[in-house]
Parts: sequence; structure tokens; C-alpha cells
Amino acid sequence: MATLIHNCLSFDLVHIMCISISSPYFVTAQIEVDPDFHPKIIGKRGAVITKIRQDHDVQINFPKKGDPEEHVITITGYEKNTLAAKEDIMKIVNELVSCTRENSIYVRFLRQFWLCRIIW
Repeated sequence: MATLIHNCLSFDLVHIMCISISSPYFVTAQIEVDPDFHPKIIGKRGAVITKIRQDHDVQINFPKKGDPEEHVITITGYEKNTLAAKEDIMKIVNELVSCTRENSIYVRFLRQFWLCRIIW
């Protein structure tokens, strides 16, 4: 007997599209992440994503560039493992978002600082 449950959540730059439960234990989660972050999630030579896959025994699929849904990452596995893998990916994304915001604040500060020095 298969059941289908959809949980849809939304975050600032990340949108968890849905979690579909097709059996009591096996789930598929789709996470919407800016494609610019995909290389950092994958890591050098796939080291980061391979570790997440092995640690949680899940399948993680990234779309190809140019795909209409190139922002969707799909995670499939047992419910507990899928949610844990999703959390690991979300930690990486949140760190990247935080760094991006900090860098943009720092760049604005430098622009103002140098503009003030030029005026004086």
C-alpha cells in the first residue's frame, strides 16, 4: 500500500519543494537551491556530496545545466536518512548564504570607505 504525503516549506533562498512518501520508510525530497551553490555542495571532485551520500545512504541527484528545473536537488532514501542528508545540505547552503551576505556588506563598507577617502 502506497501513501502520498506532500510537505512544502519555504525559506529565504532555499525552497523545499516537497517530500513525497511512497512507502512507510522510503521518501523523495526535492530542495530548491540556487544553481550557483551546486558546485560548493558537490565539493572538489565530488568529495562533499559523496560523503553525504555515504553517511546517510541516500541517492542525491543534481539537474544538468540548462534544465528547466536546474535549481532542484532530489534526495531519495529512507525517511530518516533523507531528512538527515537534507539537513546537511541545508547547513552548507546556509553557510554559503551567510558568507554571501557578509561579503556584500564588507564590499559596501569598502566602497563607502574609499569614497570618503577620495572626497577628503
